[in-house]
Amino acid sequence: MPLTDTTAPVLTVEHVSKSFRRYVALRDVDFKVYAGEFFAIFGRNGAGKTTLLRILATILKPSSGAIYYAGKNILADPATYRRQLGVVSHSPFLYPDLTGRQNLEFYSKLYDIPHPTNHIDQLLVQVNLQDKAHQPVRSYSRGMLQRLSIARALLHNPQVLLFDEPFTGLDRSAENTLDRLLRQNHTGARIAILVTHDLEKGYHHADRLSVLEKGKLIDMGHKADLPFDEFRQTYESYLN
Repeated sequence: MPLTDTTAPVLTVEHVSKSFRRYVALRDVDFKVYAGEFFAIFGRNGAGKTTLLRILATILKPSSGAIYYAGKNILADPATYRRQLGVVSHSPFLYPDLTGRQNLEFYSKLYDIPHPTNHIDQLLVQVNLQDKAHQPVRSYSRGMLQRLSIARALLHNPQVLLFDEPFTGLDRSAENTLDRLLRQNHTGARIAILVTHDLEKGYHHADRLSVLEKGKLIDMGHKADLPFDEFRQTYESYLN
């Protein structure tokens, strides 16, 4: 589903709510993300961040509201939307008994990518796993798993990237590598949505900032208009 109007939102979230019986996880969430934007959603544990990302990834359905990709409701044709979607989270979605290369070959078949060998080679170099590609994934460190997860998410050249706490459990070296990969792949019409409680990392990568607290989304505008110290103070005031 190629984008034909670069001035229109790539992704539109309208009045999305989600309840689990009596527990309300999301309350009337609204936002739009435009081509090339990196949209960060900050919040503490239990604020509803992962629930929102699972809805954006079509893993969960909203109780009410709608989400549109390129003007079309994603629930009307979820398979087409998923072909434009890449997800990186603290769960790597990798098969531990397969090698790194075999995992990417498996996903290339799912996405019906023709002749993927050269593309896989390039991705392995990009994530600096070319020397570990023939090792089983169960032997990988946390940082290596996240790098391979990014390669998996980029395999089919998606227009929408979703990041759910991608820095969790990484050492400094792995964080630096992930920083580089996020910068390299935030290009063109592609959009990225990051949910995190890490203020510094999220602020560093984001173009636009928001806070999710008790299921309500608060738009804080563009990073260029909000210095980090002011952003942190405002964020903490919402939590208190």
